[in-house]
Amino acid sequence: ADKRIGGKYLRYGFGYGGPCFPRDNRALSLFGQQRGTQVLLSEATDEVNRRHLDFQFEQYCAQFAPDAVIVFETVTYKPGTTILEESQQLALALRLAQAGRRVHVRDLAPVVAELQVQYGDLFSYEIILA
Repeated sequence: ADKRIGGKYLRYGFGYGGPCFPRDNRALSLFGQQRGTQVLLSEATDEVNRRHLDFQFEQYCAQFAPDAVIVFETVTYKPGTTILEESQQLALALRLAQAGRRVHVRDLAPVVAELQVQYGDLFSYEIILA
């Protein structure tokens, strides 16, 4: 019943990302290691997030024909931002494109500009308005 953790978080989607939680989660694990203990929940959370990316890659490859164009409406870690750090959407788009799939990214102008600098023509692009 708590809207912060309710039904909208129980649907299929991308793993977690962004500049804060992945960093803080890994820092907690490292802190524990430096004190001679494992922070199992932190380690498991990070592992599940990595495995989810593998799962999504396999699902996209099975769902889309090899010559299909796979469209990402955004590749930022959260829609409406320009933050690409630890973005699961970008990680998936990269894996697909590097596997020879055609990937089209629709995103805000600053995001498209940054992607073009970092990845050139690995993707096709379309600028959307905020």
